Amino acid sequence: MKASTFRLRSHMILEGDVDGEELILIDGHSGAMCACNSTAAVLLERLREGARCDELAADLCERYGLETDVARRDVRDFLDGLSALAGIEILDASAESTFAADTGLVPTRSAA
Repeated sequence: MKASTFRLRSHMILEGDVDGEELILIDGHSGAMCACNSTAAVLLERLREGARCDELAADLCERYGLETDVARRDVRDFLDGLSALAGIEILDASAESTFAADTGLVPTRSAA
């Protein structure tokens, strides 16, 4: 089973400096803004181009020394939050069937 690749939707805008860890996520549809901590900044930057759950978790393990299970849970929670905002999309054509297996989440539909 192929792992799903997720990408930040085009209406979700990142402003600021990832390296300086001063990043704001802006929903271009609603105008809502959210200040991001350094962990969110790492994940959002990766999601700009698209990434799998295991890649995101590996980034957290490497950067913060997290245990793999903790990093996977954190990534699932983060993607859950973005999914609830319709802030991520699934890139793989066959990925919807594996989305729940990868994340434990139900994909959110949105007109993006």
